[in-house]
Amino acid sequence: YAFDHGAWFEVVLSTFEAFLRLENIHDIYIMRHFLIYTFCSLGLLCFYLLLKRLHFSPLIVWTVTIMALLSPRILADSYNNSKDLVFLSLIAIGMNFYSLYILRPNKLTLILHSVICGLSVGHRVIAIIIIPISLISIFFHGKHYLKLKIPDALKISVSHAALSFAVFIISMPYLWSNPIVRIPKVIFTHKNFPWYGNVFFDGR
Repeated sequence: YAFDHGAWFEVVLSTFEAFLRLENIHDIYIMRHFLIYTFCSLGLLCFYLLLKRLHFSPLIVWTVTIMALLSPRILADSYNNSKDLVFLSLIAIGMNFYSLYILRPNKLTLILHSVICGLSVGHRVIAIIIIPISLISIFFHGKHYLKLKIPDALKISVSHAALSFAVFIISMPYLWSNPIVRIPKVIFTHKNFPWYGNVFFDGR
């Protein structure tokens, strides 16, 4: 029923559950909380490194990082929300690798950014907008800052987009049989997200 959600992170959690041979529901919950919080902590670390790389003052870097860490909703969800907070962390990790590539262009940072982009889209399809934005940005970076010829800059940017898209497809099994038809279906479902719960806010 949740075909429009990526499966790869849940596969990771389920793999740990099977590997550790957990059967008690309490133990499974604790394991999931631990892994989700560990991943979100990695995202927070990448956010901190990104702020440092942008040459903000140490006061601003630490203030913003601590605000992100102690934000009540983020802090609470970083233990149990394997969707939104994992997605937020993926964006932070991806931006961190992208900034590394811009400062020190090499194949490893580009591949890492491509993989994170693909996993981000595979986790929340709205992130698909990152792929064309990255393609254009990497092309102009190669052309203007690395002084590459247009075919070479285009080759790098298209390779990045192709790898990101491939990781996206691999990380979302629902798309395997017919990605051309099913990608628009997933996007449309997220556009009109079927959620019927209630949000408690301001006493109501």
